[in-house]
Amino acid sequence: MIKKTLLCIVAAVCALPAMALRSGDMAEEPLLVKWYSGKHFRFAFPDTESNRNKLSVAVFLLCRAPQAPATVMMLESLAAKYGEKLNVAVITPDNAEDLKTLLSMIPAKRISAGVDSERKLTANFMAGSPLYPMAFVTDSRGRILWNGEAVDLGEVVSNIYDGKFNAANAKKISPLLDELHVCMRNNDDRRMNKVVREILSLDPGNAAALRIRLFSLEQRNRTIEAWQLLSEELEKAPAISRLYFTGVDLILGDRFLSGQLEKLLVSFERNIKNPEHRALMAYTLCDRTSYNFTALAMAEKLLKSLDDTRLSGASAALCYAAKAAVAYRFCRLDEAIKNQEKSLAIWKTLKSPANIFSASAKLEYLRSIKK
Repeated sequence: MIKKTLLCIVAAVCALPAMALRSGDMAEEPLLVKWYSGKHFRFAFPDTESNRNKLSVAVFLLCRAPQAPATVMMLESLAAKYGEKLNVAVITPDNAEDLKTLLSMIPAKRISAGVDSERKLTANFMAGSPLYPMAFVTDSRGRILWNGEAVDLGEVVSNIYDGKFNAANAKKISPLLDELHVCMRNNDDRRMNKVVREILSLDPGNAAALRIRLFSLEQRNRTIEAWQLLSEELEKAPAISRLYFTGVDLILGDRFLSGQLEKLLVSFERNIKNPEHRALMAYTLCDRTSYNFTALAMAEKLLKSLDDTRLSGASAALCYAAKAAVAYRFCRLDEAIKNQEKSLAIWKTLKSPANIFSASAKLEYLRSIKK
């Protein structure tokens, strides 16, 4: 997962001009963007009491990029989750036909989507960075609180609304992340390590810094060092569920780390109570492992202690899919089929073609075994 996420960075990373709009700056309003979906997006809201806690999110993306459909789906889910509290837009420097094609694949019902035909706005925000899709989060006044890779957006917005976000640290971290990309381009391992440590001292478990450093270490076949770094961050921030999923990726990718899986999962079970995250871990353990009873036993334990009444929509569908996967591996076919049927029914209600196709195929397979 780490390698896939960073592949595009390795291919195109370059030094960033000094004038890029970053955390702490006032966002430039997209006045010349032509909108093809949703309302005319603005970063700043009118200064009223009801708007004080609202956020705006703009993601600059390239429509033909492989991750573009998934990014739009993620933004749609984010907009659905936060409703009127979150103002979300996709902005692209591509032509209108490319955007229309993307929107025909993934309709944007809750977000705005527009074309920056003159590309000046994109240049001012991206400033030559190849890190599309890049997200910018602003407060109600239009001040940039955070910018970074869109993959980290959900966690950042959640932290802001949960009071866990430190804007002052984000402002310090932003130029360090830009420097980190330069280190990557220059293959400057010593400087990269120093910058990463500085970022992690400000923000334990920082997603972007950790992702880049772990990728760099794996590329150099220094997986043990990668695991040591991740372990340090887990000790400092045991409540960040993302770190455990990263740990599973590392362990499953290196047989020398296999003995660490049980310890990691016990820590996850003890520290992570979010039902959606527990369901996702259970599903991941079933989906990513074979002939691994430690993983299977923990998957079942996580699901048994999970209150699925707190889940709805895609989270509930994932939960039932995980229950089906666990039951199948324990040879409880009737139970597996029942839960897979529930998962498929939810995906049909949500009208999610890709998930409907996948869930249907799994259900057909389970039923064929029963015959």
